[in-house]
Amino acid sequence: MLARTGAYAPARGRFARALAIRERAYGADDPSVAQSLNDIALVLMTQHEYAAAAPLLDRAVAIAEQRFAPDQAGLRTLRSNRQSCQAQLKVQQTSSWMNLWQRLRRP
Repeated sequence: MLARTGAYAPARGRFARALAIRERAYGADDPSVAQSLNDIALVLMTQHEYAAAAPLLDRAVAIAEQRFAPDQAGLRTLRSNRQSCQAQLKVQQTSSWMNLWQRLRRP
């Protein structure tokens, strides 16, 4: 709810606390940990922090691949989120290079 209202910092904090609790309670490779990682990554993506979100999604997908069937909806969702993040990160990086190149070309 906080992330939907634009309160990203409190949302990230709560998702981070949930992640820590789940890791302690269920272990680092539990599907609930993957969900928490995904939640944090989605908040980061909303803030255009794709480089920070990417490793979280990589870890979430790795957990899900160990625990879910290949065609399970949860795994497909995580893979889709990771793919979206990677695409946006590529756009962001390309844009940064294009801006730098344009500034260097100016007299």
